[in-house]
This record gives sequence, structure tokens and C-alpha cells, in this order.
Amino acid sequence: MKTPPMAGKILQHLETLTRYRDTSLLKVSLMNTMRSLTRVRDVRLHDVVESEGKCLLLLSAWSAGEAVYGGGDFPMEDQVVLVEPGSLMARAISLQHPVEDITDERHHVCFPIVLGGRVVAVFECESPGQISDYEQDVLDGVIGVFRNYLDLLRDSQHDTLTGLLNRKTFDLGFSGALAACSGDEVMAGKEQRHLASSHWLAVLDIDHFKSINDRFGHLYGDEVLILMANLMRRSFRRTDRLYRFGGEEFVVLMRNVDERGAHLKLEQFRQSVEQHPFPQVGRVTMSIGYSVILPTDTASAVVGKADEALYYAKHHGRNQVCGYGRLVTEGVLVPNQSNQDVEFF
Repeated sequence: MKTPPMAGKILQHLETLTRYRDTSLLKVSLMNTMRSLTRVRDVRLHDVVESEGKCLLLLSAWSAGEAVYGGGDFPMEDQVVLVEPGSLMARAISLQHPVEDITDERHHVCFPIVLGGRVVAVFECESPGQISDYEQDVLDGVIGVFRNYLDLLRDSQHDTLTGLLNRKTFDLGFSGALAACSGDEVMAGKEQRHLASSHWLAVLDIDHFKSINDRFGHLYGDEVLILMANLMRRSFRRTDRLYRFGGEEFVVLMRNVDERGAHLKLEQFRQSVEQHPFPQVGRVTMSIGYSVILPTDTASAVVGKADEALYYAKHHGRNQVCGYGRLVTEGVLVPNQSNQDVEFF
């Protein structure tokens, strides 16, 4: 029996939609599907985040003319806005189901994406005139597929214990950082070129973590890791990428901040860890090493440099933040070109 043309088109779009493992590409694919199968033209996807008791929207994908764009793995801070009280978006988030505003000239609807009992994203769509019942069914169906598939991806991309991004998603995040800094001006042969860059990688390691497990048991060790992840979420920006690499080691990718700002942010986090009372365990400290990300870098090269700075911090008192570039400038470390070909994790 031959498949009806429209049904075949829908199946093709669903096949394309579930092909991606990158959530940014998944979002763009879904929006192209929505525009292809319905009269919807203006589409925006907002990630919903909470910060200090406020509900914020982070624009992660949008349409412009005939094209659809994604914010990538590193959205800009100016893409984050407060939810306006009483707005269509606020109602969709509060009610956790689609809400619409219909006039003679346009149909404006917000579709909330609910995972784990909370709204994690909202699709905002506009079309000329009212959306038909058929188009509504199509939108409900493809958004439902997106929601379920996004849930599966999130499970596979996040660390089970801490909820941070996991090691296997790091390469994708680092590629996003490289793409973000590819337009930066790089002066070849200048060791001080990192001063003009705004993209950084930091490796963070809990001091004496083995002794915590040995003295208090793995249950309290796990609690330290969970609390550490919570401190990271509160300390770093919404647009930074936070990873647990395994054990007591974490990685942070930062964009759009100069070296002074990156060092200050890492130092503030180090102090927040030192001052935080960990139940039963008491005082916990963390050592941090960081390095600039350049367009010509590989992941292993940058991680290797940050790891060298971390190694220096560990062997010179612990509980401190060390930058690879600063240590090289001070003559404490000698640049090692061979680390570009070494896998550190």
C-alpha cells in the first residue's frame, strides 16, 4: 500500500529529526520541520532557566526570513531575558500547556516543553491567520517527538550523580567553543596573544578527595560531589558549560570573558568552596588550572595545558587557581608542544 504524500513527508522529517545527537542541531531541525509542514513562519525556541528565584528565557534557536539559526553550544549572555509577568510566555510556563493569542491577522502560540515536572523550554510560533486543526495536530506531534527525544539525549549527556554534562559530551562542547572563537584575531608567534582571547578551559580537582572517601565513606564522598556541582551552577554563568570528567575532577568551558575576568570567576568559585560547610566532612578545598582556547587548538592540547597548571597548583600548596599562560610568562612552566598529541583523559 502506497504511503500518502503528506504522511511520507512527515516520516522523512521525523527520520531527519532523530538523526542528530547534538541538541543544537536537533532544535534547528525541529524548527525547519515545523515550518515545512505548517504555515508557521516565525519560530523561536527559548530555554527556560531559574536563577535567584527568577524565571529567565534563553533564546537558543530562531527563524529569520527563510532561514533557521541555532545559538550553538555557547549562547550569548544578551540572549537571556526575564519572563514578562502576564505575558503569553509566562502563562504557558505557569500552566504547563500551550496557550494562544488569535487575531484576524496572526496566530501567536507558545508550546511549553515539560520534562521531570518542570518547563525546560518553550516554542513560540506565529503564523498568518489561525492555525488549522490539522496543523495543530502536526505541531503537537512533532513537538512531542522532540520532547521525548530531548529527554533521551539529556539522560545520555549528563552525569548521573551530579547532573552536570558528562565526559563523552565534552568533545562536542569543545568544538562549539572552537567555532565561537574562530573569528578571533590571532597574532601568530605572539605568546601574549591569549590576552586578547575570550575563551577558556579550566580543570578543577577536589583536594585530598581520596582521604574524604577513606575517612567518611563513599556516601559522604558522593554528597561532596553533588554539593560541589550545585556550587558550580551557582557560581558560573548560565552560558558556561560545566562537566564532570569522572571521580573528583571537573571541567568548565567559558566564553566571552577576558583573562582577568576568567581568573576572578575561578577564584571566586574556589573561595566559595573553601567557605562552604560540607556536612560531616567540614572544610573542603579545590585546586584549579586553566588555559586559553585558540582557534588552532585541539581539545587534548588545551586540556593538557590546563592540567599542567593544575599539577603546579597541586604541588605548590593546593587550594589555588593557576593559569597556564601566567605560569609560562613567569618562567615557572616551559611550553610543551608535545602535549597536543597526548590524551589526558
